Amino acid sequence: MSAWRQRRLRTSLTLLIVAAAMMVISLTGAILLLYRLPLLGERADAQADNSVRQGAHVLAHLLGVMEDDLEPLVRLVAAGEVDAAARLLAQGPASLSGFLAVYVVEPSGRVLFGMQSDPRRAAPGPVPEGWSVDGNRLFQRALNADGYLWEENYPSLVSGQRTPGVGARAGAYVVIGELAVDVLMRRMREFIDGSAFPLLVLDSRGDWVLDNLGGQEQRLRSWAADPVLRATWSGKPPPATALLHGVTVRPVVASDAHLGWTLIGGAPVGMANPDIRILVWMLLGAVCISAVIALILGPLWARKLERPLARLMRLSGEVASGNYRTAWRSQKIVELDELAADLQRTATMIEARENELKLSERRLKDTFELSPTVAIQWINREGTVLRWNRGSEIMYGYSAAEAVGARLDALMFSADQFRGFLDLLGRVERSGGSEGPYEAVIEHRDGTPRNILYTTYGIPDNHGGTQFVCMDVDITSLRRSEAEEAAREKELQLIFNLSPAPITVSTPVEGEFRALAVNEACLRQFGFSREELIGKTGAEIGWWEDVRDRARFIERIRAEGRVADFETWMRARDGRRVLCAVSGALATIGGRELLIIVTVDVTEERRMQDELRALNDELEQRVVARTEALARANQEVAQTLESLRQTQDQLVQSETLAALGRLVAGVAHELNTPIGNALMAVSTLRESSNGFQREIERGLRKSVLEAFVRDLATGLDISERNMHKAGELIASFKQVAVDQTSLQRRRFEVQEIVSETLMTLHPTLKRMPYEVVADVQPGLSMDSYPGPLGQVLANLINNAVTHAFDGRDHGVVRILACAQGEDRVRIRVADDGVGIPEAERKRVFDPFYTTRLGRGGTGLGLHIVHANVTRVLGGAVRLLDEEAGGSVFELDLPRVAP
Repeated sequence: MSAWRQRRLRTSLTLLIVAAAMMVISLTGAILLLYRLPLLGERADAQADNSVRQGAHVLAHLLGVMEDDLEPLVRLVAAGEVDAAARLLAQGPASLSGFLAVYVVEPSGRVLFGMQSDPRRAAPGPVPEGWSVDGNRLFQRALNADGYLWEENYPSLVSGQRTPGVGARAGAYVVIGELAVDVLMRRMREFIDGSAFPLLVLDSRGDWVLDNLGGQEQRLRSWAADPVLRATWSGKPPPATALLHGVTVRPVVASDAHLGWTLIGGAPVGMANPDIRILVWMLLGAVCISAVIALILGPLWARKLERPLARLMRLSGEVASGNYRTAWRSQKIVELDELAADLQRTATMIEARENELKLSERRLKDTFELSPTVAIQWINREGTVLRWNRGSEIMYGYSAAEAVGARLDALMFSADQFRGFLDLLGRVERSGGSEGPYEAVIEHRDGTPRNILYTTYGIPDNHGGTQFVCMDVDITSLRRSEAEEAAREKELQLIFNLSPAPITVSTPVEGEFRALAVNEACLRQFGFSREELIGKTGAEIGWWEDVRDRARFIERIRAEGRVADFETWMRARDGRRVLCAVSGALATIGGRELLIIVTVDVTEERRMQDELRALNDELEQRVVARTEALARANQEVAQTLESLRQTQDQLVQSETLAALGRLVAGVAHELNTPIGNALMAVSTLRESSNGFQREIERGLRKSVLEAFVRDLATGLDISERNMHKAGELIASFKQVAVDQTSLQRRRFEVQEIVSETLMTLHPTLKRMPYEVVADVQPGLSMDSYPGPLGQVLANLINNAVTHAFDGRDHGVVRILACAQGEDRVRIRVADDGVGIPEAERKRVFDPFYTTRLGRGGTGLGLHIVHANVTRVLGGAVRLLDEEAGGSVFELDLPRVAP
C-alpha cells in the first residue's frame, strides 16, 4: 500500500509539472500572439502607408526638380533676355538632361528656338526651324495661366510619341519641356525596387507605369476596372483588402498632383506577412521544445520532491504523539522547512500561551489597581462592590477597604440613582453588550458634586455568571469651562445686540462674504428680519444701491484690512434710500476669518448740511442783490445804459478771470499731491543722510551702507516720478493759461484743446458723480483762437454740471467734434440732464439771465459762449431740440478764423 501511494504521488507530480509547463508555454504564446499580431499588423500598415506616400513624394520631388531646372530659362525669357536664354540652351546644361527637348514658343505658336536630346545623337542639338505648337492644349493653357502646367500625354515634337510635358508662361512667350520618360522611370525605379512592400504606379487612364511585383501580367492588363483605382477616382475610401500579384494586402493609395498618376501599395495580410509568419512558427517550435523538456525533467523533479515530503510526514506523526523536541534536517526547500519549523513551534506555543495568560492577568490587575484618572469598579448584580481601584479612591474619597463589600447606595448613589443603576445592570446582563457613556452628578465623600461620565459592561465571573465593570471619568472641570464659555458668549451677544450702531458680521463662503450675524440696530435701521439676512451677501439682499460701491469696499477691505467712513447710498427693505457711512475690518476669531461692518445712517446729517449751504448761498445773493439795487438807485438815468454795458464787459472779463482762477486753484490742488510726495521723499532722504553721517562717525557697517543706498534709490525714484507728474501738470496749465488770457492765434488740433480743457476741469469734476466723454475726429485741426474755444467748452461743461444735473447723482456730458465739409468744423456738447423748458430756450444766451439767481448763478456763462463764438471765432452757436431729454449746444465754426 505504501509503495503504491509513493508511485502515485510521483506520477501525479510528474503530470502536474508537465501540464503546468505546457499550460504556461501555451498561455504565454497565446498572450504573445494576441498582443503582437495587432502590433505587427499596425506596424506593417504604417510602413506600407509610409512607403506609398514616400513614392508619391519622390515623384512630386522629381517633377519639382524639373520645374526648378526650367526656372532660370523662364526668368531670362520673362525678363526679355531672349538672347541670353538662347545661349543658355545652346550650352546644353546638365540640369536639362531629364528633358527630350526644351524650346521657347512665340504667342503665335511658332517655336522661336530650343534644344533637343535626340537618342540617336551623342550630344544635344537645336530644334529644327519651322516647328509649331499652335493648337496644342498645353501651349494654350500655359499661354493664359501663371505657374507651371503639366500635360501627361503631350505630343512630342522630337519623337512623335506621347510623353509628359511641362509648360510655363514667360512674359509674352511660353517655355515648354518634353520629359525623357526613361530618365524619370529610372529615378523612380531606384525607389520602388527598394520598397519592402508591393508597389504599383498607374497613369491617369489606369495603365501600368512601374511596379516591383515581378510579373509581366501587370504591365499588359488595364487597371481601370480595379476596385481600388475606381474607388480612388470616385473619391471613396479603398476596399479593406486587395490582390496584388497574388498577395492579399490592405491597400494604401496616393496620387500625384502634377500628372495625375496613382500609387497603390499595401501590407500583406495574415500569414502572407513575413513577420507574422515567423512569429507563429517560432511559438509553435517553442511549445514543442517545452513539451519534450517537461517530459524529461518532470519525473526527476517528482522523485526529488517525494523524499522531503515523506520526512515531513514522519515529523508530523512524532509531533502528534507528543514528542515536541524532534530535530528536523533542512531539505533545501523553503516551504517544507517552514512547515517543519511551524510544527516544531506548535508545542512551544501551547506552553508559551499558558505563561502569557498568567502575565496578561497580572497586567490587567496592575492596570485596574494603579490607574489614577479612570475610576474602575467591579460590581455584582445586587450593586455590591467587588473591586475598587486607585482611581475610584481619588474620585469618590472612599478607600478600597471601605468600598469592597458595600453597596453603591451606601457609598455615593441616592436611592433613585441606585434603582436606575440596577435597571442598567439588568439591561447589560440581557444584551451582553455595554451601556453608556452616561453623564451623572455624584457627590464626593466630602459632599462636593462631581460631573461623572460612566460606561458599564459585563464580564464572566468564576461561577459561569456575570459580573459588571463600571468605568468612570471625572468631567467636572470640563463642564465648568463650558459654563464659563457659554456665559461669556451670552455676554458678548447681549453687548452685540444692544449696540446702538448697526453691526453686521460676515464670513467668506466660496469667495463671497455672507452674513453670519446682525444686531437689533441693523434690523431696525433697514427693516429686514434676521432670517432674510443670515447666509446672504449684500448684493443678494439688495442693500447696496450701486453694487460697484460694494465691490470697491470689499476690494479695499481685502487690500487694507480696515476701511473707515466709506459713504454710499443703501436701500432699506421698503425701498427707502439711506446714505450711510460704512466702516469695516477683517478679523480672525477661532481660526475663522470674519468681516465686521458698522453702517451708520448719515442721511439726515447730509441733508442738514445741504440746507445750511443753500441758506448761506441765498443770504449772500440777497446781500449782493440789495447792494446792486442801492448802487443802481444812486446813479443817474442817463448813465444807466452805459453803466450796464460797462458792467457787462467787466463781468465777462471777471468771469473769464474767475474761470482762470478756478483753473489755478484746481491745478494747485493737483500739484499739491506730487509736490508733497516729492517733499516728503526728500525729507526722508535728509533724515537718512543725517543718520548715515552719524553711522560714519561711529564706524560704517556694510548693512547700514546697503540700507542707505536702498533708501536713497527709493527716495530718488519717488521724487523723480512725482516731479515728472508735476511738470506735466504745469506744462498743460501753462498752455491753457496762455490761451485763455490772450487772443493769440495759432494752428492747433481740436483733440488737444478738448484734452487740455478736460484736464483743467478734472479737479472739479472728480469730486462729482458726473462723467465727460469726448469723441473727436482724429487729425481735426483749426487755424483759430484756442483760448476762446477752450473757454467756450469749459462754460458749456460747467453749465451742464450746474444746471442739467442739479439734484442728480449721475449724468454724462458728451463732446462730439467732426469736420463739416472742407472748411467748417462742427462741435456738439450734449448732456442727458433735465433739459431746458421751452419758455426759457430763447433767453439762454441773454446776459444776466439765469435760473439760479441767488444760488451762485451770474447769467454770463452762455452769454460769454455766444460772444466768443460769434465775435472771436467767427461761427454760430445754437440750442438744438432733443426729444430724448437733456440739452444739445452745437457750434458751427470755420476752420480758419476771420
